[in-house]
Amino acid sequence: MKLSTIAMFGAGYVLGTRAGRERYEQLRVAAQRFTDGVDGSSIRAGLESVSDRLERYATDGGLSTEGTRGRAPARR
Repeated sequence: MKLSTIAMFGAGYVLGTRAGRERYEQLRVAAQRFTDGVDGSSIRAGLESVSDRLERYATDGGLSTEGTRGRAPARR
């Protein structure tokens, strides 16, 4: 292998890792800004609402297995 090939590979590696680190930092900062702006209480309330509806559906017979023996459940 020629010395110039090794030098070019080394220079490309160094420049690539610097660019990669800078881009990583940009993405990390953007993700941090996004998560800071998300209100966790509204997400929690939404999940509790869905959970309550699923529980009511299950207890009201929505998941009854009568008459479905040997058949796959219907897809919706």
